[in-house]
Amino acid sequence: MTLTVRWLCVAVILCLPSMAGAAENQGDKNTDIEKLMSMTGALSLGHQVQNMLSTAMIEGLKKSNPNVPTRAFDILREELEKAVLASRPELVNRLIAIYGSHFTHEDIKGLISFYEGPLGKKVIATLPTVMQESLKASREWAESLRPLLEEGLKTRLREEGISP
Repeated sequence: MTLTVRWLCVAVILCLPSMAGAAENQGDKNTDIEKLMSMTGALSLGHQVQNMLSTAMIEGLKKSNPNVPTRAFDILREELEKAVLASRPELVNRLIAIYGSHFTHEDIKGLISFYEGPLGKKVIATLPTVMQESLKASREWAESLRPLLEEGLKTRLREEGISP
């Protein structure tokens, strides 16, 4: 064995315990990330999105295909749910990777600690309502811009010699 190969072997042998520790630490971090996502409701988001999408898709299909039996749409909904359930672990792994790329293990532990406390529990309980109210306020605000936008657009088009 050449000297370089021997040094490489020694380096690998010396690094193995730390690599094992890193893998163990990553496993602990992933477990904590999954706990955090469970606590905050992030894991149930996929199910909520699936319900919204399947309802919208089925309603659209019903309108465009009124002669299709209702049972066919029930079957479609059931199959969508099965597919989502079967692929859920893949989504969870993707979400864990995203959280892991933005937060250290210490960050995750701190967030878990926060969400286990009274303020964190209040945030978890209140945030869905805050988000719904915020979305409603945003929609109303956007609607209120319509007259202003229409007037500004008409004026600019007239100034540019473009008929609205």
